[in-house]
Amino acid sequence: MIGRVYCEYIEMNNEDAMEDTLIEYIKTEFLRDESATELDAETDLLLSGLLDSLGVMRLVGFIEKQFNVAVPPQDVTIENFMTINTLTSYLEKKLAA
Repeated sequence: MIGRVYCEYIEMNNEDAMEDTLIEYIKTEFLRDESATELDAETDLLLSGLLDSLGVMRLVGFIEKQFNVAVPPQDVTIENFMTINTLTSYLEKKLAA
């Protein structure tokens, strides 16, 4: 559920907090059997099958609400959404702009 809040307060420039928030959201929303898949900042979200196109769109909605940032369609790319690390790097650039 997009409206669910996973952290009461997040420092928008804190990479670790951002990673933790994204990992927690993905674990809660997309992992049905936590023992089946280990999720960390380097897990390939797309090739592993954790996220399909609908999952990416749900994640975009969560990101926009949680981090108060717009993610335009042209930014929804494999390069930006491949791992938690690439996603965090993308978000840090967006938030710094």
